[in-house]
Amino acid sequence: MPGQIVHFEIPADDTAKGRQFWGSLFGWQFEAFPGPFEYHMTRMSDQAGLAITNMEPGKRGTRAYFDVDDIKAGAERVKELGRQADAPRPVPSMA
Repeated sequence: MPGQIVHFEIPADDTAKGRQFWGSLFGWQFEAFPGPFEYHMTRMSDQAGLAITNMEPGKRGTRAYFDVDDIKAGAERVKELGRQADAPRPVPSMA
């Protein structure tokens, strides 16, 4: 459904501490995904997930991913409305 949040990324310089905190708070179990940086995902519901990552050292705050019908058109619409959009990329998948 367009506009629904489907994924969050929580930056953490120390992903072990981040996973320990969020896992203890909500009972989430994280699975590591391979890549050039640490990326640990959990499923929050059938249609939403979350990741703890250190891909941007020193970053604070979360990044939300929204469901759209067309990812490129969605990013262009953000720019038309006077805001900035990161390069369009799909949500990482949990098989």
